Amino acid sequence: MKRYDVLLFDVDDTLLDFSQSEKIAVKKVMEHYHIPPSEENCRLYHQINASYWKLFEQNKIEKPKLLLKRFEDFFIQLGKKDICPQEINQLYFSYLKELSILLPGALELVKKACQMYPLYVVTNGTTIIQERRMELSPLKNYFKKIYISEQIGVQKPEKAFFDYVFQDLNITNPKRVLLLGDSPTSDILGGIRAGIDTCWYNPHYQNATLPSTYEIHELSEFEKIIEY
Repeated sequence: MKRYDVLLFDVDDTLLDFSQSEKIAVKKVMEHYHIPPSEENCRLYHQINASYWKLFEQNKIEKPKLLLKRFEDFFIQLGKKDICPQEINQLYFSYLKELSILLPGALELVKKACQMYPLYVVTNGTTIIQERRMELSPLKNYFKKIYISEQIGVQKPEKAFFDYVFQDLNITNPKRVLLLGDSPTSDILGGIRAGIDTCWYNPHYQNATLPSTYEIHELSEFEKIIEY
């Protein structure tokens, strides 16, 4: 176990169940446009959306274009070409921002950790969505500040994202910082670039593609790697 000065937390699929929220919101969108809200169609949207977010992490697409292209591609693959991606995205946002589903153990984790450490959120999400979802969640009471890539102007895994956070928090020793997140390409790679310790939340037992300092499969295991 190690004592840290600051704990950073990703949100989506680390503390909040984004996958479930996404599925609910996309099903509502499909129902609105009279598309069968089947599991197959949900998987198709998820695959398309995830591919665009990977491009975003690699600085290969701008976020405004990402938000529209994912729905344009999705509807085209469903055989619907006469659509307005802007309208669809706004409808999706209206559903998604009202969904704040906790992952098992998330609230217990932050309740305990905040008694000994200052906690901060670091997320690549859209500002209006992330702020609303955190506002609806009991998690909000335990974090001192939320850092959102859209506001900073650069996203994880870019070192500049963490440079901004460190400067804002007056962090001079990155080795005294620990980041918990579920994404190897965003959280773990970002932590490596920033020179901080990382804890990979890997509930699905995926094969590691990058070396994280720690790895856990349940959020309850996190307290075993930090000193209280």
